[in-house]
Amino acid sequence: MTTSKLNRAALALGAVGVLAAILTATMTPALGASAPASTKNHAAIPTLHYIVGSNVAVPANSAGSNATKCPTGTYPVGGGPSSPSPAWTVQWSDPDHSTTSAPHPDEWTVGLFNNSSSTQVFKVFVVCSTAQKVTSNY
Repeated sequence: MTTSKLNRAALALGAVGVLAAILTATMTPALGASAPASTKNHAAIPTLHYIVGSNVAVPANSAGSNATKCPTGTYPVGGGPSSPSPAWTVQWSDPDHSTTSAPHPDEWTVGLFNNSSSTQVFKVFVVCSTAQKVTSNY
């Protein structure tokens, strides 16, 4: 499989994860699961935030990385790189801690390698959600 096909596959898998998180958060009551008894308790209703970071320029044949942080009180449930160029090799794309003291992942981080002969740009997007409880071994 070529690098370009692997990159498209990695981006597609990231998109599937984001879609699954969105459907889980928005469709659970419609599928017969119990909904909150009162909408006064907003903490019980998941809230999604879509955030796109700033452009990152990566020189030819070089690696670049960046992260986009979730708002306070929310947690990353999906994310990934976005770029008009197919010239990337994904090195990593996953949730991470913005600081060593962060108790849970609070950002999405991406590392890419620019396989082209010119500078390319990418952005990191993250989908963040509220949660009643967060557990992690990460």
